[in-house]
This record gives sequence, C-alpha cells and structure tokens, in this order.
Amino acid sequence: DRDVTGVQTCALPISAEDDEGGGLAVYGCAGQTPVPSSADDLVVAGNSIAGAGDGAGLYVGCGLGPVNFTLSDSTISGNSTVGGGSAGLAGDIDDILTMNNSIAAGNTGGLDVAGFGTRTVSHSDACNGTAALPGAGDVCADPKLVNAAGGDVRETAASPTIDAGDNSLVPGDVGTDAANQPRIANGTVDMGALEAPAPAPAGGGGGGGGGTTVINKLSDADLKKLLSSILPIKLTG
Repeated sequence: DRDVTGVQTCALPISAEDDEGGGLAVYGCAGQTPVPSSADDLVVAGNSIAGAGDGAGLYVGCGLGPVNFTLSDSTISGNSTVGGGSAGLAGDIDDILTMNNSIAAGNTGGLDVAGFGTRTVSHSDACNGTAALPGAGDVCADPKLVNAAGGDVRETAASPTIDAGDNSLVPGDVGTDAANQPRIANGTVDMGALEAPAPAPAGGGGGGGGGTTVINKLSDADLKKLLSSILPIKLTG
C-alpha cells in the first residue's frame, strides 16, 4: 500500500500528454479495499491536459485500485483541459472523496470536480457544473485568486473563500498554511491552501487607485519560492 501523506505544497506547472492527472495522480492498489490517502495545504495550479481527460489538476484512483482520499485546506484552481473531461479534481466510481476547507473551482475547459462514487464535501468552494457540491457551508463561486493559472493562488480582497471554512475541520497537525503562515489568521479558517492575514487596524496610511488588492503578507522572495518550488510527495508503505 502507498499513502500520499505529509504534503505541504505542490505547485506543479506541468502540461501533460497523459489523459489523467496533469498535475498529480494518486493511485490505489489492485485487488484491495480503497487505500486511505490524504493531502493538506496542497496547491495544484496551472496544469493542463492536451486533450479531453480526467483531472487536469489532480486525478485519484485509476484501474490500479480504489482510493479513499481526504483533501483538507487545499487549492485546485487555474488548471485546464480541452475537449471536455474534467479540469480540476477527478476520481473513478470506486473512489471515495472527503474534502474540507478547500477550493476546487476556477478551472477551465471541463468540470471542477468529477467522478467519485462517494463524496463528503464541507465548507469548500467546489462546483458541480454551476452548482455547489452538496454539503454544509459549500459554495460554487469564482474564488477570485490573484493568478491561479500562473500558479499564484493568493486570495484577493474579493475572494468569497476568506473566513469561510470550519475550524473544527482543520487537521490537528496542521498549524500553518502552504506558505508557512498561521493556518487561522482572523478567527475563522479560509477555504484553500493559503490563509489571508487578519486585516490591519483601521487608521493610518493613505493613497488610492484601482486594481486588485492582494491580501497576503508574503514577501516577494517568499512568494517566488512558493511558486517555483516543487516539494517531494512522501510515499509510505
């Protein structure tokens, strides 16, 4: 058995010719019960599949065997496919999905979430076509990230995912987000892999102008490191 565990960040700018898992694929074992696997603070953004396929961002399962996959506090956005299929997250009919405090929206060319025989989704921005997936606190909305297709999944001031998660669903061993910032910054956890910091106290400052306001305290150096790094996925078993 092989479990995908301890994933902190996975920003994968890959264009795949394969028709499954343009950014990441998690496979089970043939002839066995669903393999339990999990990922926290995972970023899968800016990947593509050349033709119609499944999971241009993340694919779970395949004919090797079913997977029982738990995705927490993660972002799958800005991925794309052409000719149909699924652009975000996909699984097979025998696979099981539990998704909490996550974003699986803002992908193009196909469905954001497809497949999975059993889905338990809570407090996530996750779309089934144009409707939110069934579950407490779920929404289906443009996450309004800075540039997910380019790998920048920071929230903007307009992001509907800010303070929209459920603190009780954050895994006990997850204290920071994908950028190593506090996982809960403003009393309530955000949906997605990056937490927007608490707003600054009123007063002081000035200026004006239009454009998109980015609310994340990453320095330019930290952001560059986040967007350019691919951390190893730990396989155990």
